[in-house]
Amino acid sequence: MKCNFLIAILLLLSQSSYSQILKGKVVDKNGLPLEFVNAVLMEDSAYVAGSITNADGVFKIAHPYHKNYHVEISMIGYETRSLSIPETDDCGTITLNEAQISLGEAVVKAYKPIFRQDDGTLVTTIENTALAKMGTAADVLSKLPLVKEENGEFSVFGKGTPLIYINGRLVRNTNDLQQLSSEDIRSVEVNTNPGVRYSAEAQSVIRIKTIPPQGEGFGMDLYNVTQASHFVQNTSDMSFNYRHNGLDVFAEWYYGFGKRYYRDESTMDSYREDLLSQSINTRSAQRFSNLFGEIGFNYQISEDHSLGAYYSLERDDRKTHAHPASQISLYQSDKLVSSESILSNWVSRSISMPMHAVNFYYNGTVGKLSIDFNADYTQSHSGTNDTHDESNLTSGENRFVTSDGLKRSRLMAEKLVLTYPVWKGTFEIGEEYTNSRLNYRYDYSGLDIYGTNNKIKEDNIAIFANLSQRLAFLDLAAGVRYEHVIYKYLENGVMSPDLSRNYDNVFPALSLGAALGEVRLSLSFTCGTTRPSYQQLDGSIRYVNNFVYQCGNPKLQPVKRYTLQLSSAWKWLYAQASVNRDKDAIFWNTTPYRDDASVNMLSFVNVPSFTQAQFVLGARPTIGCWEPQATISMIKQFFSEEYDGGMPHPGRPLYSFELDNAFSLPKGWTLSADFHYTTKGSSQNSTLSSTNQIDLMVSKSLFKGNLVIAFYVNDLLDDSATHTTLYSNGIVTGMLNKAEQRNVNLTIRYKFNAANSKYKGTGAGEAEKIRM
Repeated sequence: MKCNFLIAILLLLSQSSYSQILKGKVVDKNGLPLEFVNAVLMEDSAYVAGSITNADGVFKIAHPYHKNYHVEISMIGYETRSLSIPETDDCGTITLNEAQISLGEAVVKAYKPIFRQDDGTLVTTIENTALAKMGTAADVLSKLPLVKEENGEFSVFGKGTPLIYINGRLVRNTNDLQQLSSEDIRSVEVNTNPGVRYSAEAQSVIRIKTIPPQGEGFGMDLYNVTQASHFVQNTSDMSFNYRHNGLDVFAEWYYGFGKRYYRDESTMDSYREDLLSQSINTRSAQRFSNLFGEIGFNYQISEDHSLGAYYSLERDDRKTHAHPASQISLYQSDKLVSSESILSNWVSRSISMPMHAVNFYYNGTVGKLSIDFNADYTQSHSGTNDTHDESNLTSGENRFVTSDGLKRSRLMAEKLVLTYPVWKGTFEIGEEYTNSRLNYRYDYSGLDIYGTNNKIKEDNIAIFANLSQRLAFLDLAAGVRYEHVIYKYLENGVMSPDLSRNYDNVFPALSLGAALGEVRLSLSFTCGTTRPSYQQLDGSIRYVNNFVYQCGNPKLQPVKRYTLQLSSAWKWLYAQASVNRDKDAIFWNTTPYRDDASVNMLSFVNVPSFTQAQFVLGARPTIGCWEPQATISMIKQFFSEEYDGGMPHPGRPLYSFELDNAFSLPKGWTLSADFHYTTKGSSQNSTLSSTNQIDLMVSKSLFKGNLVIAFYVNDLLDDSATHTTLYSNGIVTGMLNKAEQRNVNLTIRYKFNAANSKYKGTGAGEAEKIRM
């Protein structure tokens, strides 16, 4: 039925559309493709239709025209060319020369702006800027507007964890960002309100576009990072590439090992008939090793057809040794009644068996129809073993608790997107299917907690369509996505009717873009969802310590999300404002365990509604060799729930101030100094402390850029950790987690005829992979 529906749509389009396609490729004087070049179809001096070139320098204009029309090719900083329409409708390769205007002995050149607003997406130019000297793609992302990095994980301002793509390929592991050199990046796009092509769960998307590789033959890229804080860590990455004609074969090997130091401080005050106060101070060290390997190919059959595949595996081994010290005090009428101290020796071992991932893709054009197909398969198997040896120094009692956990997961997904030119734009239609299976099992000894064996089965079928049009100075787009989800929850092999459910949802999306002189504006509205992660849905109980347990909530409902966003950009300035309205928002929740006031359960709960407003204003000018970036942002929630213990100012805004400074100096030297400060504020039913961070970097490029050595000092003041206070059901929980943010590291990268893979696979089931 699904295929018949798509075929019917395509037949209808082929009968109703009479568009022609004019195409060509634009390069500079060195033969390198030029992206974002304007290609405009003209009748005399009147505008008819237009397009811009992609990363390969290729433009396509789908519009009926006559042979007496002409096409104008233009870009700031280059001479404009005017061409007649060839008989074949193929303009071939067009070379643009740089424009120069001589004024006496002065030469004036024009350059592209650093920022560009494109259909609600903030595009930042990296090539030929100081950002290109930062080291890796991860270093570049951490310095972009709206993007934040913490402990190697990225988030987008007010939008959570983004989907990240490199040349259309989904990044499954942040190691991919470390492997990509910043000098190979052309631009980065940050989309904070993605359309219907992506899963309804996707709140933000980052697309990295690299400079097209040149030359053929064998190339390699060697990368090593040594980081020192309390302990030393080391990561090494080797990638290889062989290119010949249309064939591109690539392989990568990554290995990381070392030891990390953690310091956790937590308090928990239970306000009931009496006050039960607990404090836990934990010092822990974790040894880890991580091994990753990948091999794949991309084959460009012709200009209109390409396909490829890759296979990867990963193994992760971690052992943590911790020494929690707990103090528990009971107060009645503000008087201390009893107090006891507990020391623990906690050892945890977590091993992930080889995790397998396979992707296959096909990109092609048949006539006017563009085809993008992806298929994915992932499989993982991990086990944990925890032992807690607790000694009560007050009562003399001892407790020995062991727990064993096993997690298995498997995902199959495929996605098909068809694009067809219609009038002055395109019509896009597609489908996506994901099939997920997860199994969680936990067994305990020495504790009154029942073992669990839970299984989750989920099938998600989605169909989406989007129509976009470019009318004079306006860009219009409207789309809709339909998702049918079958969710089954099994306890000990028996399906639970109360916890299993089906969903049928329709998610619309609308956007309007306008160019007013050099100012670009975009207004968009989207409807989406955030489904609970599988860890949030897992009802298995996890033992944290003698007084704190943690578990998921199988009864959680998906969040329904409505977003209205206005964004703009002008030269080196940008601004964005948005309002999010969540129905059934997911909050942290704390309750007594089995009515035992001394033991608290951390879990999750849905709240009826939650509203949040966000605003960002930023600038990135270029002043000689100095490229500063200043950003001011604010998140304000509208939430007034009252809790015992008193949540102060539940609507207090969170302000953030950032000033990044990059200096491109002669002889291959690059310096950067970054300052970040965030005020105290509220987030859902929590209060977050203020933080500040200073990062410094100096790098030197040698041997024509093939060898780069960089030295970093991160979190110089050691004050980037956030202290979180959670208010819930008469229980106030304070948490401070510090994971060696202050460190120094030495990075060495050597490249030989290296270039990035031309892999164009976009992946399927992206949001589902994040949930797993």
